[in-house]
Amino acid sequence: MLKLFVLFTVLPVLELWLLIRMGSVLGAPMTVALCLLSGFVGAALARSQGARAVQRMQETVARGMVPAREILDGVLILVAGVVLLTPGFITDTMGILLLLPPVRAVIRGYISRRFAGRLQAGAWQTTGGGGASWSAWTASRGGPAGPRDRGPFGEGGADQEILPPERAPRHDPRRPPRIIDNDE
Repeated sequence: MLKLFVLFTVLPVLELWLLIRMGSVLGAPMTVALCLLSGFVGAALARSQGARAVQRMQETVARGMVPAREILDGVLILVAGVVLLTPGFITDTMGILLLLPPVRAVIRGYISRRFAGRLQAGAWQTTGGGGASWSAWTASRGGPAGPRDRGPFGEGGADQEILPPERAPRHDPRRPPRIIDNDE
């Protein structure tokens, strides 16, 4: 609640105070020009950083990995873009800082540590198709599924089988990979 109060009350008052102060020192036209310039520079940076994040995300997915880092970078770039839309020097500075990769790395590390603690504590749960809670299921079994324990879907496992590499069909990049359905 206090964070929202600061965000929606204190920050706009500080922005207004700084704009008035800058206007009295530099003059109104120069202050408006600087505010617009910082917004345009930030928008250009957000666009280039966003495109780069999407490219890294696609490369990570193409390697068959989960693009968690790239998704978090994309979210931080989106937040930076939204903050840059807010007029004022404080928010423009915050937005431009969020667009710098080293600053994003620090924030990404903080967010990852904070959410990892919540995930390990079981504060979040995902729900499977049958409504079974995966995190509650793994906690009751003491960890991930073993070779004979097929998961929260029962002994038969999910509807699909993941083939070992030696039995998997050859991957053709023009077509999506084939999934063998156990129901047939």
